[in-house]
Amino acid sequence: MHLGWHRGGSHRVVDGVLALIDSGGLRPEQPLPPERELARRFEVGRRRVRAAMATLIDGGIVEIGPDGDPVVASTATDPSLTALVRTRRLVSA
Repeated sequence: MHLGWHRGGSHRVVDGVLALIDSGGLRPEQPLPPERELARRFEVGRRRVRAAMATLIDGGIVEIGPDGDPVVASTATDPSLTALVRTRRLVSA
């Protein structure tokens, strides 16, 4: 079985990135780990990491930095914003 191809794999990545932000492991304007590392860390395929990035970007938690790589948005620590992303994730599950 290929990990991460089941429904919810991208949710693990979204929850994991939000947890890293909440714990201070990722700070605003800090680059996210590479896609390959996130896939390995959350035991999902890279396709699920890309889907999670789209969710985080749509939610305003992650933005694309000047070099084209995803970074934590400056507003990512806003509790109402992270609550909105978590709610969206639950609704789409």
